[in-house]
Amino acid sequence: MLKSMTGFGRSEFANDDYELTFEIKSVNHKFLDIQVKLPYFLNFCEEGIKNIIRKKLSRGRVDVFIRGKQKFSSSASSVEINHDLAKAYFEAYKSIAKNLDMDCDISIGHILKNDNVVEIKTDNIDEEVLKQNVISSVDIALDELVNMRCVEGENLKEDLSNNIFLIENNLEKIKASSKDILNNQMERLKSKLQEFSCELSETEINRLNLEFIFYTDKLDINEEIARLTSHIKNFREFLNSNTQIGKKMEFLLQEMNREVNTIASKSNNFLISTHVIEMKVCIEKLREQIQNIE
Repeated sequence: MLKSMTGFGRSEFANDDYELTFEIKSVNHKFLDIQVKLPYFLNFCEEGIKNIIRKKLSRGRVDVFIRGKQKFSSSASSVEINHDLAKAYFEAYKSIAKNLDMDCDISIGHILKNDNVVEIKTDNIDEEVLKQNVISSVDIALDELVNMRCVEGENLKEDLSNNIFLIENNLEKIKASSKDILNNQMERLKSKLQEFSCELSETEINRLNLEFIFYTDKLDINEEIARLTSHIKNFREFLNSNTQIGKKMEFLLQEMNREVNTIASKSNNFLISTHVIEMKVCIEKLREQIQNIE
């Protein structure tokens, strides 16, 4: 199934000791880049969170936000005040006010809102149980994100299919007219050769005939048409693949663009050039779309 790299998931967890919310969002990225932001008391869970994400995602910038608090329990918790830190904040506020020539109107609320001034300490935390609950909650949010990426992927698949169809349609038109265009070019060349043949020696005529064969071979675009047809077939197979295909599609589009450019340079025909422009527009659209495919 085609997957987008854009998604969002959310979950919550609460018990007698903790109240936590989990949010995960992802956007496109060349590789898998995981950033985790969590409360200090959950730092020991970070690697476990990254490991579960690695199992379900292969590309994208993934941001994990865990917010919450430890609940206070008189039997198992205590409040610790960092007086030195509170004093440091107080002195800092006064210094800023003095430097800005402002009245120093500092309330206790200004100090208490800073992290780590007042902390709830919980005795005998069972880290393994807490970690299991955190990982389980992350997994729920991650599943929601993956589902969204799948939905977005199906929407992308439809757009990709439409553009690859337009490329194929224009290629068929080029294929239908390429033989007549090549024959017309050859006839014009033959006519020019006949005009000068009476003035040339037999050796010069033979040399020109060889050049003629070589030149007409350079005008033939059947090989490029065949390769481009093969690339289109492979692209459609990628659309129905269950593996990571974003990088493969990028490479395939480079090859398709190369073949289209070669067709344009060889044909030197207005009708074919019109179809080539249409194909290049579609390829550019495909390039933009696949930037968000896992």
